Amino acid sequence: QPRAPARFPQPATMSVDPQTLAAFDQIVRALMSTNNEERGAAETTFNTAKEQPDQLFLCLITLLRNSGDIQVRSMCAVLLRKTVAQQVPKSTDGSKLISKLSPPVLAHFKSELLRALEQEPERSIRRKVADAAGQLGQETVRAGTWPELLPFMLQCTTSGSAALHEASLQIFADLADTLAAADMSAHHPVLKDVFQRSLADASSNGVRVAALQALTSFILGLDTAAERAPFTELIPLMLSVISAALNSGAEEEARDSLETFVELAETMPGFLKKHAAQLVQALLAIASAAQLDENTRHLAFECMLTLSESAPKMVRKLDGFAAAVIPLALQM
Repeated sequence: QPRAPARFPQPATMSVDPQTLAAFDQIVRALMSTNNEERGAAETTFNTAKEQPDQLFLCLITLLRNSGDIQVRSMCAVLLRKTVAQQVPKSTDGSKLISKLSPPVLAHFKSELLRALEQEPERSIRRKVADAAGQLGQETVRAGTWPELLPFMLQCTTSGSAALHEASLQIFADLADTLAAADMSAHHPVLKDVFQRSLADASSNGVRVAALQALTSFILGLDTAAERAPFTELIPLMLSVISAALNSGAEEEARDSLETFVELAETMPGFLKKHAAQLVQALLAIASAAQLDENTRHLAFECMLTLSESAPKMVRKLDGFAAAVIPLALQM
């Protein structure tokens, strides 16, 4: 049986008046309407609701946790992510709406977000909830006002649940810039271990791809080559995510993985230098594989092209690069 993360102390349960909640449910449904007039009226009502942030967040999190309608839960997760990041209406000091929540409501909201990650059965909604948690984490982790989040995320990576593991890695990606900051460097060895274990997780392509995306975001957030150096040894594992996806027929996930290497090749080619030959060999094999989808092959070729443009000296030192790539380019 998968092990769920250890429970943290829960704030007192809060409830919303049934009539208020029912009315808010109708607003959420109207926000999804294809009727422009109905949707416009709902948007006006929703914006007005921001004047009472406690009630707004309580209604959204309650519907997310309890609605039997998948579409309503999904929309609530999206609205929460957007609302967490929004400024107070007509604010002159740039303060965020989330800062206006009363302490009990904020504590309840944080707790219920984590419980939603644990209990939401739909992957697509769970990913949206992770987005909302990541957005809130950006507002709270550095300030030390959500101390439960990082321990929860770490426990999710060892929970035995692929769903929780993937969701936590998505939050790691959202918090990459925060975690990569110099004042968080004491946590970097722990993060390296998390990424290493997650990239090597043979149970789930979703976990491996999420780990690759989170690690790439983290690497791009680090300021110096010295900070990035310990993570270069993970590149073979990063490459293995692509091969694992292709070997299981998951080309979409393989393309997601290839896109992270395109980003690294464009933005930080020096990070790939030590394993450039292995990377190019893998990309050549993918781009040459006639049985693969054309989009997958083109993405592999794009990565090689990007690398040659970003780091021409490094590429010129690779034996046989031009001889292999030029005929391939003519076939594309």
